[in-house]
Amino acid sequence: MKKSLAYAFAALLFTGAIYTASAVDFGGMITNDSKFTNVAGYGNGFGKLALNQKNAASLWLRTPFNQKGTTYFTAEGLFQWERKYFNLSGLDDLQDKNLFAADVDLFKFATQVDTESGKFNVTAGRFFVSDLSGLVFSQTADGLLLSYEVSRLRVSAYGGYTGLLNARVVSILDPSFVEDTDKIYQLAAKYAVGALSLSFAAANQTISAQFLGAFRLENETYNRMYGELSLGGPLFSTVYYNLNGTLGFASYDGGDMNMGLLGKAGLTYYAPVKSLAIGVNGVYASGEQGSFKPFAGFTSQTATNALSGRTEYTGIIRTGLAMSLKPVSNLLLGATGDVIFNAAESIEYEGFQYGLNANWQIVSDVSLGATMYQYYDKEDSDSRNKSCIQLKAAISF
Repeated sequence: MKKSLAYAFAALLFTGAIYTASAVDFGGMITNDSKFTNVAGYGNGFGKLALNQKNAASLWLRTPFNQKGTTYFTAEGLFQWERKYFNLSGLDDLQDKNLFAADVDLFKFATQVDTESGKFNVTAGRFFVSDLSGLVFSQTADGLLLSYEVSRLRVSAYGGYTGLLNARVVSILDPSFVEDTDKIYQLAAKYAVGALSLSFAAANQTISAQFLGAFRLENETYNRMYGELSLGGPLFSTVYYNLNGTLGFASYDGGDMNMGLLGKAGLTYYAPVKSLAIGVNGVYASGEQGSFKPFAGFTSQTATNALSGRTEYTGIIRTGLAMSLKPVSNLLLGATGDVIFNAAESIEYEGFQYGLNANWQIVSDVSLGATMYQYYDKEDSDSRNKSCIQLKAAISF
């Protein structure tokens, strides 16, 4: 019996290897990112700009292990070069600096097993993970994701580790961690991350709940836990909404937990003409309001385009409009506008921002993008006002 099982397993491995070798797919991409921004102290506007030039090359591969493609391995790696040119437009008193980084941002094995009642999925390795809001934990990590789907119910469990990630590529909010820009690969702060999620769909509406915890392994500082509820779906055939509430708990010294609140809401109208979408949205992240303390996320996120200050989702209210339009099939245009309120203690008007963007898919393998945005502080402060023009290009092969 042992010999029979060994022969069968060897035959299975041999057959899988032959099929895999013939079905492996691979490719790559070269990207250019040129970002022109004003520098603090030189005024807002496009008169004096500094250039942040970033170029990257990435390679990827995907290997299926069955004909359905439900069991596969995929990986992606990149090398990135960045240089900040501060001596443009007469800004000679500032210095240039070269920055290099390399990373394997995807390295996972995934399989799906169909049962009589549902589907069981396993994903292991390094892959992207996000919480329900997308504003708390949104990054790659090394871990294991198990999920089971039956009828309208989906249950999942995730466990991950951040200590092998490249801190030069992934930004974790950790005040005790110091980034070394002279290293190409610097190990990130060591956190164990766990999440349990439940999602149920009924009457075209989806309600989801999630618990997520991030615990520092080097010491007991800055442990964080989150409980989330999310609801979304269509109100009408062309109008969709989403609501999300996150209760966060953060301990900075291994002692008592500070409680923070994050709220997110959006309403979007999708018109059949030219793929037009118009939406209104709002985000609230608590500061010192009553029993709430400043909300603390895990992954660094950009809440405003200001040069400095409240750029993370903490002590802030942001509300605004967004629009996207496809005048032709390979061109996407967008516009945004937001009003920002300081909610660190009392709620006060702080500034506004607007942005325009365009993405042109010239051919299937070549794309161009352009973005322009400005932030205006209520005090017209040169340390916070920001103007930016960003040009992107990508060639895939």
